[in-house]
Order: sequence, then C-alpha cells, then structure tokens
Amino acid sequence: MANTINGIGTTFYGQAKFRRDGSFVTTKWFVLAFFPLFPMKSYRLRRIEDDENSSIPFLSKPPFYELLEELPADGAQVLRVWAYAFIVIPVILFLVAGEGIPIFLKVVFAAILCALPHLLRWFAKSSSGG
Repeated sequence: MANTINGIGTTFYGQAKFRRDGSFVTTKWFVLAFFPLFPMKSYRLRRIEDDENSSIPFLSKPPFYELLEELPADGAQVLRVWAYAFIVIPVILFLVAGEGIPIFLKVVFAAILCALPHLLRWFAKSSSGG
C-alpha cells in the first residue's frame, strides 16, 4: 500500500484513535526525503499477529496489517505529524550546529525527541483501553 524509494514515495505516519480490537487510524503521506509533504488518505488498520518466531526478534517477520476502513485524511493526525516534523528538523539542526551546548544536553534532547512519538502512542492506547 505504501512504498518509498530513496526517501521518495508514500509511507504511513501516525497512529491514533485506537480501539479495543487493536485497530488504529494511520495516514498515508507523500514524502520527499522521508519528510511528510501532503496527506493522501487515512486508514483504519489492525495488526495481524504472526506467532511463529515472535520470541526471537531477528527471526520475526515484519508485521502485516488488515485494512478495515478507508477514510478521508484525519485532520488532527495531519496536524500532529506536521507539528512533529516541523519541530524535529530545526531542533536537530540546532543540536548539531549549536556551539557551547554540553554534549549531555544534546543527548537528552535527542532522546526526548526520539521517545516522544512512542510515549504519545502509549498514552493514546492506554486511554482507549486497548
């Protein structure tokens, strides 16, 4: 459903509106250098579990998803993805080029930026009961 070659093409960003059945809404984006330029559509997907070799990470297969529903682009999710993208790039440039900033602070900011999507997804899942 989504395909990128050298960072150009389509990909899915964002997960929101979780349900108890494990499904969620994600948005398909047209990307350039993996940067989300414009949203195409949103989809409700549910991960299909593959129990074979799931306990051994390097042997496990990539996840497969079942398409449950095709939706118009989710406006709130689009804004969140763009906000994250437009915040991350300047902060990364600041951390790389920032002189006089202790390396410890650079590492802390980078870790927070990397963890932010995972924390937001965890809060969304726990608030939905899923």
